[in-house]
Amino acid sequence: MKNSCRTFYLKVKNLLLNYLSFALNSEKIHSHACPVFISLETAAVCNLHCPECAIGQHRFKRRPFMGIDMFHKIVDEVASQTLKILLYFQGEPLLHPHIIDMIQYANNKHLYTYLSTNAQTLDKNMSEQIVKSRLRHIVISIDGTTQQSYERYRVGGSLEKALFAIKYLQEAKKTHHTIFPKIEVQFVVFKHNENEIGAIKTMGKQWGADVVTIKSAQIYNYKQKSESIPSKKKYSRYVLKHGEWQLKKSLKNHCFRSWAGIVINSEGDVLPCCFDKLSQFVFGNVQDSSIKAIFHNQKAKDFRKQIRINRKHIEMCTNCTE
Repeated sequence: MKNSCRTFYLKVKNLLLNYLSFALNSEKIHSHACPVFISLETAAVCNLHCPECAIGQHRFKRRPFMGIDMFHKIVDEVASQTLKILLYFQGEPLLHPHIIDMIQYANNKHLYTYLSTNAQTLDKNMSEQIVKSRLRHIVISIDGTTQQSYERYRVGGSLEKALFAIKYLQEAKKTHHTIFPKIEVQFVVFKHNENEIGAIKTMGKQWGADVVTIKSAQIYNYKQKSESIPSKKKYSRYVLKHGEWQLKKSLKNHCFRSWAGIVINSEGDVLPCCFDKLSQFVFGNVQDSSIKAIFHNQKAKDFRKQIRINRKHIEMCTNCTE
C-alpha cells in the first residue's frame, strides 16, 4: 500500500510538472519531468491495407515487432512517473506474439494500458486473454455499417469479425466480473460513410460497446484527395478556402502532445508524436540512452522550441488538429 501511494504521488507530481512547464513555457521546470504518456509501436506490420495508412500503403519499412527486452526496458524506466502507455502506433498490435505478456507487464507496473486494433484477430480466445490481462481500454476501428462501406477503407477486413470482437469481449468481461477493458468503437468519417454516423452509434451500442467515438479522417495529401473529404463541415478536419483545401482549425504555436508525450517506434527510436509516421524527427534511441535523457536532449528541446516559434514550418504539423 505504501509503494502504491508513493507511485500515485510521483505520477500526479509528474503530470503537474508537465502542465506547469507547458503553461509557463519553461524548459527549466520541464527538465524535471518525464513523459505523461508514451505510445509504443509494438507492431510495425498490419493485416489490412487502409489507403491513408503509412503501413497499409508500404510507405516505410521498420522492424516488424518491438523486442520484448526493449519493451521491458522502456516500461521499467518510466513506470514510476508515466501515467499511460499506448501499445500501438503504426501497425496492428494484436499481431505481436507477446502482446498479452506486454499488457500484463505494464499493468503490473501500475501503467494505464490502452490499445487500438482493427479486431480481425480478436476471436473468443484472444478476447478471453485480453480481459484476463487486465487491459484498461481498447479501441476497435469500425468505419462502416455494411461490409461494402467498411472495406472501402479497411481494405481486406471483415465487419463481422470486428462486431463479434465487441461481443466476445463483453462476454469475457461478464465471465470474469470486471468492467475492463472499456470498449470504444471508433468511426473515422470519410465522404463515403458520413451518412452512417447515426447507424454506427446505434450498432455500436447494440453490440456492446461502452462508447462510440466519431473521429475526423486524417487524409494524406489531402489537397489532392478532396473526394475523400466529408461534405459535412462538422465531420471534416479540412475546409475549402480560396479554392484550396486547408485545415479547418487554425494552427497554434503550442502542442501539449509533443510537450508531455513521446512515441517510440519498433526499432527504439524516440519520436515527438504520432504524426511522425515516417520517423523523420528522431530524438534518440532507447538502446543508447535513457528515455528521460532523450526527452530532454537538445534535439527534443529544439523541436519543442520550433513549435513555439512557428509550428507551420513543421510539415507534419500542418495536418494536425492538436
